[in-house]
Amino acid sequence: MMTGTHLALSREDAKLVFGRREPHTLRELLCDELLSRPAGETRRDCEDWERLHRILTDGSMSSEAGEYPLNQCFLGGRPLDAGGTSVVNMVRPDSVPHVAAALQDFAAESVSSRLEMLPPDYRGARDEEAAAQVATDIAELAEFFRAAAEQQQAVLFVSLN
Repeated sequence: MMTGTHLALSREDAKLVFGRREPHTLRELLCDELLSRPAGETRRDCEDWERLHRILTDGSMSSEAGEYPLNQCFLGGRPLDAGGTSVVNMVRPDSVPHVAAALQDFAAESVSSRLEMLPPDYRGARDEEAAAQVATDIAELAEFFRAAAEQQQAVLFVSLN
């Protein structure tokens, strides 16, 4: 299971992130400051982001998978280098409302069928319990992006390895 975190960033925080040109300095900022914030309106942890990304896109783990704006949630947006196989992507503030609206409109009824259609390389659960958890996760993610959109914030997705 791949874990990650969404962070809603103010303009100042986004500038700090973009100012870190070297992978080790970006990782330091993420670990020492941004990821140490408490969960809540500006931080949302995601226990199985791979499953959510696959369901919101075409089932693959490609950064080009699926269609805009749902493909922006995890692997879309601007990729940033934090070294190694870490995933760090920023969705610009002008795109965040589009992502929020698409997540809000995502049909919870389609989760079960999308789980069933995931490719064989996805080894996670595909049962009713998994579908219910995915529907809950998507609703929470929609609320997170909606709140970030209201504040005109960028959203950074981080999965450090």
